[in-house]
Amino acid sequence: MLRGFKNGILRFKPKIVIEVKKFNREDVLRFFEEVSYACRNIPEDESGEYFICVPKS
Repeated sequence: MLRGFKNGILRFKPKIVIEVKKFNREDVLRFFEEVSYACRNIPEDESGEYFICVPKS
């Protein structure tokens, strides 16, 4: 889904809250790095599966 919206992400630069399971975390975080986004865990999430990703300044 992310790759299909890559152009929209690059154009609109939205803040994104995303659930990322452990099995594909590396690929998802690499994708966000490719589009110049910084991702961090949401501290209130005990599961460690929710991230907020924002455009790098």
